[in-house]
Amino acid sequence: MKYSIRMLIVAFLLSITVGEKTVMAGEGNAGVYLIINFDVRPERQAEFEDIMRGVSSAMQSEAGFEEAFVFLDGDVPNKFVLIERWQSKALHREHYDRIVQSGDWAHILSMLKAEPSMSYTHLFAH
Repeated sequence: MKYSIRMLIVAFLLSITVGEKTVMAGEGNAGVYLIINFDVRPERQAEFEDIMRGVSSAMQSEAGFEEAFVFLDGDVPNKFVLIERWQSKALHREHYDRIVQSGDWAHILSMLKAEPSMSYTHLFAH
């Protein structure tokens, strides 16, 4: 991922915490951000974009889901970054297990060049 997109993501994460008291969080019940990097097959990009456009509204009913933001790389149009905020890693894992079991995750994977990279992150207090 290019430096500029990383800086954009960092700036975004910092901007949404203005006015909130944040602390370095552990794996417990503290809020967590999930960052997923997708490299989409060009021939499946339109379908993938449709899914990303509806990700926030589709997940509103998920226990523990707070919000999601999708970034598109300005230089490489088939690279996306999805940032989701969850009340806890455990609640996200329950959601993930459900979408794997339903086949929805396999459908998303079929649109990608490779397995997406995923990481759980926490805001760092300064």
